[in-house]
Amino acid sequence: MIKNSVEELLENLQSRAYGYCWRVEEDVFKQIMEDFTAFCLEHYDSLAEEIVSQARYEIWSYQKPAL
Repeated sequence: MIKNSVEELLENLQSRAYGYCWRVEEDVFKQIMEDFTAFCLEHYDSLAEEIVSQARYEIWSYQKPAL
């Protein structure tokens, strides 16, 4: 099992650690993250809340596209 705080997971998204985030324009991405953070605060009451999930290890390789 893997435990992460909501804040850690949001930070991973914010850093655009996942390839599907790369094509979103900066201003749109910023608004999405603000909206998603607000949703998480509403849903979990705290960004320190821990989420537990089954461990799954995958290696994906991406090349950041030129925008």
